[in-house]
Amino acid sequence: MRRLGIGVAVGVCSLWAACGPKEEIGGSTQALVSDEARHILARVRGTEPQRKTARADAPGKPKLDRNAKRPPDGRPSATARPSDAERVPAAETQQVVIAADQSRTPKFARSGSANLTLPEKAEGILKLTDKASGMQVTARLLGASSKAATALDGYLVYEPSAGTSSPSVVHRPTPDGSEEYLLYEAAPATQLRYEVQLSEQVAALRLIYDSVEFLAADGSPRLRANTPYAWTPDGDELALSAHIEGCAYDSSPAPPWGRVLPSPGARTCTLRTG
Repeated sequence: MRRLGIGVAVGVCSLWAACGPKEEIGGSTQALVSDEARHILARVRGTEPQRKTARADAPGKPKLDRNAKRPPDGRPSATARPSDAERVPAAETQQVVIAADQSRTPKFARSGSANLTLPEKAEGILKLTDKASGMQVTARLLGASSKAATALDGYLVYEPSAGTSSPSVVHRPTPDGSEEYLLYEAAPATQLRYEVQLSEQVAALRLIYDSVEFLAADGSPRLRANTPYAWTPDGDELALSAHIEGCAYDSSPAPPWGRVLPSPGARTCTLRTG
């Protein structure tokens, strides 16, 4: 059966890059690796097919380029899609340390901006902490699998629970966060929902271009969940929307510094994508 995939990048804004002082943030900044996620899942299952060679895009069928300069409506421009061979980075994980509570902490050769802890099971809690500010956000994928993770080549793979519609989940940890891929045997009947917990350092939330930013008291984005997207069995990419429920947030395209931002009003929110 042909799969539908959904990619969600959960990452940290580097102090010296996208989240520099007085610099505006706008959505996703990384090319995500949907083909590599499928490849890793097949290796875990022992069903790895022959790797496909990059195909030329069909004429008149533009693909979504999340790295392109955004037009006035804030959406990424449609342009030619790079081949999978051009956009698959190597996994950076050197080892995965298993704690007493069975959570997984990836270790890397280089130091990054965040501390990351991944759950023992897909239904568990992901923890992301900004090293500079101590801000922490936790996220739990609702309706996820209860199976334990398998580590392979720097990735963590969570298989779906038998007899359920839960997706396969593939995490690609990085020193600055984690890229998460959800692979379905059929199109999901419901939208994805994450239960999100905010530490006291999160002074405000900002939803801009379907990217969720977690802001410090001075308005600086410290952590964020990048714009989600889906890809079809034919390789086409589709932009998804993001929604925040249970917490107040700012949605103005104006830079967040030097203006009053609404307090979240709660420390537990739901992030919904679809």
